[in-house]
Amino acid sequence: MSTCKYCNSSNFGGGCPYSPSKYHEHNGDEKKCEFCDSSNYGGGCPYSHEKNHRHGTGGNKCRWCGSSNTGGGCSYSPTKIHER
Repeated sequence: MSTCKYCNSSNFGGGCPYSPSKYHEHNGDEKKCEFCDSSNYGGGCPYSHEKNHRHGTGGNKCRWCGSSNTGGGCSYSPTKIHER
């Protein structure tokens, strides 16, 4: 089970006393959103700053959109660059 990188809670959403955004932020799973535990990519995350899902690192896909592309062109990344 993953835990919040700021407070070690297994909760998702608001209520983290140590996160700058006050939302729990998890690490590690490239198959799940770090903010809400969804397997979706793209828009619709209720807890991220950008309102977009961001998956953990370690996969061969962009953390924001799920594409295997590299470089620019990610519609969901704040920097518009595909991140792994």
